[in-house]
Amino acid sequence: MDGIRNVKASGMNPERYAKSFENPDAAVSPIHEGLTTLSLIQRRPTRRTGPGRKWRSDEGQSTVELALALPLLLLLLFAIVDFSLLFFVYHSMENGVSEATRYGLTGQQKEDPSNPGYYLSRQDSMMLIMRESSPNIVLDDSAFTFEHLNGSVWAAGTGAAGDISRMTVNYNWKPITPFMSVLFSGGQIPLRVSSTVKNEGFPTP
Repeated sequence: MDGIRNVKASGMNPERYAKSFENPDAAVSPIHEGLTTLSLIQRRPTRRTGPGRKWRSDEGQSTVELALALPLLLLLLFAIVDFSLLFFVYHSMENGVSEATRYGLTGQQKEDPSNPGYYLSRQDSMMLIMRESSPNIVLDDSAFTFEHLNGSVWAAGTGAAGDISRMTVNYNWKPITPFMSVLFSGGQIPLRVSSTVKNEGFPTP
């Protein structure tokens, strides 16, 4: 009864008010409308950041992420470059020692580039071919070792016709980036290649 009196006092038709309970979507009472309006007025708007402030926030986050990831990316890049050069140098050495022993097993001797008309020894000829086959590597004479099988023992020298000979080349390669140098003793990577062949039946000079 109190609800009907309030409805009459508000000026709303009681029958319409009663039908609103049967179908809530059909009509909204002035009381409900007033409460809804009051709740909207009393509700405080949430704080929203503008587009500019959000953009600056995203930019700062991206800068921090880049600062954290950049050293790792550079280290990975330098490692890829260094190991690629390492494999290139090692492949050049393998190719050079193979070419040198292939020439040396025939007993041939190359002409001395600094003294035309004179011929180098077999060892010097093989070292020259090794240097020509790998021009990107600087090799001293001390980097070369020549041995031949004398019975069951390896003896110094290239050996005679029919002997089994071996040529060994040692080289210390230094990475181009300091990040990789600290990972190896002395900052260098020791490389070693060798080739073993059987000398052909060439005439002994």
